[in-house]
Amino acid sequence: MSACGSAGHWPLVLELFNQMTSEDLEATEISAAAALAPLAAASAWGAALALAEVIERRGLLLNSAVYECAIEACF
Repeated sequence: MSACGSAGHWPLVLELFNQMTSEDLEATEISAAAALAPLAAASAWGAALALAEVIERRGLLLNSAVYECAIEACF
């Protein structure tokens, strides 16, 4: 996810995160922040906030890194 995000391919990052969780791979706070970081860099606030809701629904802890990325996407 980090490599795709660094290349500016944030839609692919979302796809990878969703695929990871649908394949029963464990999503963690670290993978959630890694998925949100490219959205923040692209100012894709709608996608970032939607992903933050998904993360919360999946029972992951919304830690400071997750909040920081979600907020940064809004600017």
